[in-house]
Amino acid sequence: MIAGRLASRFGRVAWLAALLVIPLVSWSPWDDCFPLPKWLGLAGFGAVVLVMGGRLPAAFRWVGPWAAWVIIAAWRTPAGITGWRGWPEVVLLVVPPLAACRAAALVPAAAVATAIRLAGAGAAGWALAEEMGLTGGGWLSPFAKGVASTAGNPDLLGGMLLLPFGLAAARWIGGPGGGPGFARAAEAALLAAAIAATEARAAWLGALVIALALLRGAAWRRMAAGMAVTVVLGAAMLAFVPGARARMFSSGAAVERLWTWQIGAAALRDRTVAGFGPASYRTVHLQYQTARHAAGGGDFYHYTEFAHLEPLHCAVELGVVGLGIWMWGLVAAVAGWRASALHGRDLALWAGIGAGGLAVLVNALLSWPFHVPPTVLPFWALLAVAAGPGDRPAPPTGPAVGRVVGGVVAMLVLAVALRL
Repeated sequence: MIAGRLASRFGRVAWLAALLVIPLVSWSPWDDCFPLPKWLGLAGFGAVVLVMGGRLPAAFRWVGPWAAWVIIAAWRTPAGITGWRGWPEVVLLVVPPLAACRAAALVPAAAVATAIRLAGAGAAGWALAEEMGLTGGGWLSPFAKGVASTAGNPDLLGGMLLLPFGLAAARWIGGPGGGPGFARAAEAALLAAAIAATEARAAWLGALVIALALLRGAAWRRMAAGMAVTVVLGAAMLAFVPGARARMFSSGAAVERLWTWQIGAAALRDRTVAGFGPASYRTVHLQYQTARHAAGGGDFYHYTEFAHLEPLHCAVELGVVGLGIWMWGLVAAVAGWRASALHGRDLALWAGIGAGGLAVLVNALLSWPFHVPPTVLPFWALLAVAAGPGDRPAPPTGPAVGRVVGGVVAMLVLAVALRL
């Protein structure tokens, strides 16, 4: 019993520490050529939390079939498609939703939300310091658009800040557990300004969805204040940031994005059921892009690892079976959030989780938030704690569950090492 209590307490600390640290140290200048430490760090954290055991939320019973299909898809990937990067992505796809199940039994929802808000505020503060020239930029790409803060990429930073922005905006707008206050308004404004400075249009769209969702039932003064902040930020970006103005009115990027989706759809038609395997999108895209150029249909040349459309990316790599399980997971998790006891106990937190999660899904239509730890881990954690047993964590279910799930994670980590 003493060991169980220590394990439960250690699991809570591990979860909150990970939610704080992973977003703030997610970028590394070695990411493009040596991403393995980041993935192994995530896998190690997942293993620590998973072995604690805990009740499996009903809304997350899809994670077993999901993990099994991802592993099967990785083992049957055609030779030469993914190389050594394949298994780290398997870890990234499997560990966050599995670990989120345990978060619901270990950590109160309010604590998870607070850790995510603090991490978001830290990254946003760094981004604005970068925008003002007080610190060096973390983005090494020749595109040089927007601020990257600790995420290393403006698009990834924008997607990462959506969840904390939704939580902070819900606290400011009002409801039980929320309400007016300078500190809450300042936190929401800080995150909104950082999202605007990323120049990431998918994140802009997600932030607008958050504002519309939360202001819909707010008092007229709160609604007017929120709309005023939105107008002021938009006008400032158009007036003082030429790059943001150019991106807002650019049509070439949209045409290129549609062209990228056409290539992904062509690949999906050839391997519809099972897909090409985890981490295969870059290789598949280049192969089909080359064939399209050879046939005389090449208007662009785009070296990309992501489809910029998560459902299409998932279908290309894991087939319609994998996409179906993934969509099942989203629907089940959202249904769990809607039926959550948080709705009656902490309406501001419940609404913030819903608005932030919806924004991440909107962002997924133009970006790749489910392929980066700082976004995917908090996303599943928030939905799990909302759909879980509530603010009184359930006791561990015993060592059997922990040993089984921990063994799966250990197998994945060993597979990464053997793949090298």
